[in-house]
Amino acid sequence: MKSVAMLYAYTIVFGFGYGSITPMIPILLADRFGRDVLGSAYGLLIFFSAGIGGSVGPMIGGIIYDRTGSYNHAWQFSIAVFILIAFLMPALKPREIKTVVQVSQDKINDYNA
Repeated sequence: MKSVAMLYAYTIVFGFGYGSITPMIPILLADRFGRDVLGSAYGLLIFFSAGIGGSVGPMIGGIIYDRTGSYNHAWQFSIAVFILIAFLMPALKPREIKTVVQVSQDKINDYNA
């Protein structure tokens, strides 16, 4: 019975964590890179993060476990990669902020084209 309760607790925590970021990914990509390349950016992100990361990550974790007999080093490696990514994120393309005048001018240009 205790394992069923733990499973439910894990499911709730995982659901809130994954469910809260998943809808935000396209919004953040569109905000950062623009709607014109949203499909390409989202496709590349999903391919690299879910496709390659989802297939290579478990293999690396298994190799680390086989060599050390513990998952501690795998977790430490994962945390180190996350910290590296956190420091690299500010290097992304800065968000372009348009004023009301720029937006209005863009609409006029689109209408005249």
